[in-house]
Order: sequence, then C-alpha cells, then structure tokens
Amino acid sequence: MDKINLNQKKQKLEQAKINLKNYFVGIDNIIDEVIDRISAWYIMPNLITRPLIVNLWGLTGVGKTDLIRRLVKELEFADRFMEMQMSSKAQGYEKNVYTKLMYSDLEPGQAGILLLDEIQRFRTVDEKDGEIRDYDFQDIWMLLSDGKFAASDGAKEALMEFMCEILYKQEAQKFEVDDDDDEDIIPAAKRKQIDENRKFKRYYYEARKIKRLLKLDIDIKEIMMWDDTKVLSKLEEAFNDPTFYTEIDYSKLLIFISGNLDEAYKESQHVSDSDRDADDVYNKTKRVNIINIKNALLKRFKPEQIARFGNTHIIYPSLNRNAFEILIDKRVSVLEGLVKKHSQGIEIKFSKEIKTLLYNNGVFPTQGVRPLYSTIDDFFNKCIPNVIIKALENNIKDVNMDYSPNEERVIAKYSNGDIYYVPYVGALDEIKKERRLQKDQVCDIAVHEAGHAVLYALLFKTPPTQIIANTTHAYSSGYVSVHEFHRNHTLTLDLCKVYYGGYLAEELVFGKNNISNGTSEDISQATAHIANAVRLYGQGNTVTRIQNPDQVAEITYNFDYKSSDLEIEELLLNQKEIAKKLLIKNKNFLVEVANYLMENYEIKPEKFCIIANKHNVQCECIGIDKTITFEYLKSFEEFCK
Repeated sequence: MDKINLNQKKQKLEQAKINLKNYFVGIDNIIDEVIDRISAWYIMPNLITRPLIVNLWGLTGVGKTDLIRRLVKELEFADRFMEMQMSSKAQGYEKNVYTKLMYSDLEPGQAGILLLDEIQRFRTVDEKDGEIRDYDFQDIWMLLSDGKFAASDGAKEALMEFMCEILYKQEAQKFEVDDDDDEDIIPAAKRKQIDENRKFKRYYYEARKIKRLLKLDIDIKEIMMWDDTKVLSKLEEAFNDPTFYTEIDYSKLLIFISGNLDEAYKESQHVSDSDRDADDVYNKTKRVNIINIKNALLKRFKPEQIARFGNTHIIYPSLNRNAFEILIDKRVSVLEGLVKKHSQGIEIKFSKEIKTLLYNNGVFPTQGVRPLYSTIDDFFNKCIPNVIIKALENNIKDVNMDYSPNEERVIAKYSNGDIYYVPYVGALDEIKKERRLQKDQVCDIAVHEAGHAVLYALLFKTPPTQIIANTTHAYSSGYVSVHEFHRNHTLTLDLCKVYYGGYLAEELVFGKNNISNGTSEDISQATAHIANAVRLYGQGNTVTRIQNPDQVAEITYNFDYKSSDLEIEELLLNQKEIAKKLLIKNKNFLVEVANYLMENYEIKPEKFCIIANKHNVQCECIGIDKTITFEYLKSFEEFCK
C-alpha cells in the first residue's frame, strides 16, 4: 500500500470530521465515534473481508440520516452510495436487497456505502412476539452476515428473469396493439426498422444490469449497442455455464443502519412536553446503552437476526439546551444573510429576547430540530416582510428587532429613529397565557406541585430537577421531574411519599372533599412501585414472585393475592401518613414554594435551595445528571468492622 496515499486518505477523513462538526450542532462525540469506526474501511479497504456495519440510534430530528448523507458527500462517495428506506413491505417491485443493489451504483467487490434507514419500520416479529413470515427483503440477513449472496439466491434467478423479459418483449412486438386507436403507438414493422438503424439499442439502466449480471469488464456504452439477440445469447451462455454461478460479493460495503427505537428511549413518549428542561432530557437519554438497544431490537427481530446487526451501536442522546440555542443562532444568522442578499443590503439584527421567544415556543426536547425550525420560519413569515417593506420604502439599511412579552409584539427599531410594531404571540405562550388566567386552577396546581417538591427535598436533601406549575401539556398542567434512582426498598418507600405529596398538599390546603382529579396518576405510580417491591422484588413479607395484572409477559402463578394486597395497602398507608406529618411540620416551607409557583410558574433548583435553606431544610443541588442511591459502600465498610 502506498504510504502517501494512505496519509492523504487519513487527512481527508480528518477534514471530513472538521467539516461535519462545523455543520452539525450538539453531536461532536457522535461524529468522532463514526469517523473512528470507519477509519480502517476508508483508509485501507483492501483489508476488509466483511461488511462494516455501523448502527445509529436516536430520537427523531437529531441528525442521523443527514449525517450519513453529509459524510458521503465529504468522502466523495456519491457515485457509490445507496439509501434504502426500510419497511416490511417493499414500495415497488423490488422485493429483495439483491435486486436493489443490482440497480444501484454499488459495484460488487468494491467499496461503497449503503444506508438502511428507518429500520424500525422493518420487522420480523409482530407486537405479540409472533414471527412474521411474509416480509420483503428477506435476503438482508445474508448481506449483514458476510456481504455475499449465493448464486442460487440471486444471480441465476436474475438471469432467468432478464431472459424472460426480452423474450416477452420480442413476442409482443410481433403483434400491433391498437385497441385505443392511440396515434403514438408505432407499428411493429416500423419499430423493428428503427431499432435496427439506431446505434444504441438499450437503455443505460439495462446495460448496467447486464454488466452486473454477466460480470463483464467492458464499457457500458458498448453494451448499450447490443441488440436483443446478442444479449439473449450472452445470458443463455452464462445461464448454462455450471462454472459461472459464483457468489455475488458485497463484502466491502460500509453499511449504516439507522432508526428511532422508542422502546429504548423512555423519553420518546413525551412528544408534547415543550416545558421539559432540555438538559434534563439530554442527561436521561444519555444513559441509553447497547443493552437497552438490543432489548428494544428484540421487540422487532429474532435473536439470530439481532446478532447480524453487530456490536457497533452509536447512540445519540437528545440535544441539550446549549445545542438548541446554537441552532437558533445559526438559523437566525442564515436568515439575516438572506434578508441582506435579497432586500438591497438591509441589515436586520435580532435581540436576545427574540431568540428566547423562539426557544420557548419551538423547542420540544424529544423531537429534535424540526419543530424549532418550523417555529423560526413561522416567526419570519409573519413578522419580517412588512418590516423589510417599510425599510425599503424609506431607504433604511439597518433594523434592530426586539420583542416585548408583556405587550405581545415585535418591535422594529429603524436607524432613522422610527419604530414599527408587529403583534405576535408564540403558539405555546398563548396556551400558557390562557391557563394563567384561570387563577383558581393555577393555585391548585401550584399547591400540588409544591407538595411533591417539598417532600422530595425533605427526603433526598436535594431539589427536583425541574418544578413547573403551568405547562402546555394536554393532560398535565404541572409536573415535578426528579433524578434517576438506583432502587432499593428504602428509596422506593421515600419515592412513594413524594408521589403522595401533591394529594396531601391539596388535602391540607383545600380539604379532603376538594382534592382534584390530578392525583390519579400519582396514586397509580405509588401503588405500582410498592406492588412491584412486594410481589416481584422480594422486598416485603411475600417471598413468592407474583404476576402483576399489567405484566402479561410474566409467568402466572396460582397464588392468593389477598395477603400481598393487604401488605401493599399497609405500606402505602404508612407512607401517606409519614408524608402528611412532614408536610404539616414544614407548612411554611410548603406555603412559600406554592406562592412562588403561583407568581412565577416555575422554580429553578438554585432558587428552590435558597427557599429550603431559609426554612432550615438541608437542600443542595447535585446536578441533573446524578443518580440517587443508598450509601452501599459506607454500609459495607461499617459491616466489615
């Protein structure tokens, strides 16, 4: 191998990494990992004897597909790239991967890039764990195994298919079909004369297919000059040659498999949670690992098929707040440039308040960049045209854009001192505004969420990661988000006290008969945690593992539920009583938190700690990426003494 050539390839790969990082936001680590994994394939492809399979998993809109397309462009592989949108049923007549490859620009025996996108739409196991047998692209497992198709699985069938197509066409041309009196139909005799006189007798795609099928090392233009007789002769010769049928080798492919595996990402279900802290979601999705991925794949594929995906799984977290803010800056900068280019050099600048407006109304942490870009475009479409027209009419070149949330309008400040107002309210801000007008409801939500937050601080000595009392969620007007837990019985019991916090705070403040229906999910969660502790984890007096009603996959035991039901009920009542006493004892703390939420609708962890310490409650921010656990090491050391 040429040392100079290897160094050039290495430098090109490094430059590709730099360019990709300049284009994408928030996925630098992903880009590093992708480049590292493909280095040997790109720099020394002759050493590759099996396809290199790289899996990309993540929530929607984080840059999986676009990353591969950009990488293909950077490496100048556009003429050796194929993208397949995966599905259990093919959209066209090509029902297998071999046929797709045959019509693609990917040559057998040569390096190329194949993207199998949206793999979650392709499955061999149904929702009830039953095997699906009539799915298309069944030869994908052969490709993923060693990159080679046996002759009997592709080449011979393809030769026969092509021969039959030509024979059928020749037979059809013997008869003039004119049922519809179509003037465009050429009579058979005239068509034959035209075919004999023209230089090129085959379409490009046909010639390419012939070259592939017959493994010819000649120019495609030459094959385009072959008539049907010559093609049939070549096909029949290959078909009848017992030594011709060898395996079709695509072992030098770089195969990217990309998809959204919702089963691996618990946060994927929170599609409407625009109020969720992006950093909180980022830290939780960052914990997804290869085991989560393989378990999620098991919902769609058989174990032996999952093995063919290999172990190179690159897992995207969601985008964090900083990434979204950079995306806003970059997108706004692009639009500023477009305005200047297409409006006679008008320079328009946007304030921090406008970027905050775009963030608050465009960011759904689990849905990636698409909702944000849609919000930015909507803002520009509604607010900018009239501002530019006024600037053009007055020959003004500089405009500063600002936003007043209280006045609900965009403020255009022109360099000549003029001011122009554009009424504008973000879609999500409008929802929050409507809810804020319902004072009694806001009070109820604030008290409820304060109950959760206060108990969490009292029991775990740290504030929740997020406390919201006015959301845009369709089914929840507020929520408290907490840290990850390494569970044991003690922590489970304390968490159940927190679940009852909202219910108990409402009871203490409004009375038993005025507790809202919003406590339903809290009670369900508390019950589920205690029931699992008793029936599944052996953390109660019941030592037999018992199936819970909603766990259909578990083995059902013929067991009397009554004894465990009584134990669960007793544990729940005990946690509820302890939690109630804690709230009564810390009434002033509860009241101040509720008041703050009524006025501000959200409490940041730092502010919560200040309020807690004011009421002599030990509370320290530990970071949203931390996991709360029992002090096992300390207990072990004490035991050893």
